[in-house]
Amino acid sequence: MQYYAFAKVIETFGENEWYYFEKIISKESNWNHLAKNPNSSASGLGQFLSSTYEQYGGYTDDPYRQIDKTILYIQDRYTLPSEAWKHHLLMNWY
Repeated sequence: MQYYAFAKVIETFGENEWYYFEKIISKESNWNHLAKNPNSSASGLGQFLSSTYEQYGGYTDDPYRQIDKTILYIQDRYTLPSEAWKHHLLMNWY
């Protein structure tokens, strides 16, 4: 799963952005695609809220599709994982 994520991040953002993507996923879910926040609807690798999943085609427990959705979300909202990580450091969410 991490190799897939690595390949997709390199393809989409470039090699320098892997570090930030990996930090986000490690912080959010520790690479557990079944992770669930007990205090909100956040779940999965990227800890998407159910409303965010809906924007990206609905919930999936498939870790590869979660990676794809997280990459799209980061692209749409922050352009790059490094920008998403900066936001995460300020707000404790991305």
